[in-house]
Amino acid sequence: MHHILADIIAPHYCCHCDTIGSLLCDPCFHELTEEIIFRCPVCKQPHTSGQCQTCTVPYDAAWCALERSGAIENLINRFKFERAQSAAALLARLLHTTTPTLPPDTIIVPIPTIAPHIRQRGYDHCLLLAKHFATQRQLTCSRLLYRDYNSVQLGATRHQRLDQMKYAFRCSQSLSAKYTYCIIDDVTTTGATISAAARVLHSAGARSIVAAIVAYQPIS
Repeated sequence: MHHILADIIAPHYCCHCDTIGSLLCDPCFHELTEEIIFRCPVCKQPHTSGQCQTCTVPYDAAWCALERSGAIENLINRFKFERAQSAAALLARLLHTTTPTLPPDTIIVPIPTIAPHIRQRGYDHCLLLAKHFATQRQLTCSRLLYRDYNSVQLGATRHQRLDQMKYAFRCSQSLSAKYTYCIIDDVTTTGATISAAARVLHSAGARSIVAAIVAYQPIS
């Protein structure tokens, strides 16, 4: 309720064209999603099927079509660092637009946010994103993954990220092999988070695992 009142008192400006009214206006939304090119979360090479032909990964497919730059970066930063909760629905809409059709029995699984960040923001940003995405797809969203420690990946090197993710997650229950589990995250840099989450889900009993990510961090 507080964020709705804040939007009325201090309305948003489009992250792309600065038009007042929304964090991302409809014309800019369509411009940003006009040409979709999927990228591997690990090597960032383009592909069309969700399956990288170069990398060996513990999931069946992963879709990530937007680069974390420009308006997309501004929108994500507003969501994560400026408490703009209304960005969740827009990011979910972007994810919905850039992700292929999923099986009707798919369970949406958010990457869990570390506790200090939840306290700082006042909400679990990835859970909020996943819930909006699940609603748009008419799918079930379930918090199956939990953090075992509170490592911060922002600013970490590739080696540090890979090492941190080895034992980062645990699954809350045994999983059925008959469902598809779709991991949701806002940004991928090295692919370590998605891979670690997929391994944990697989160990818990999942057999069909995919991932949908809003944006990839460009290789610097």
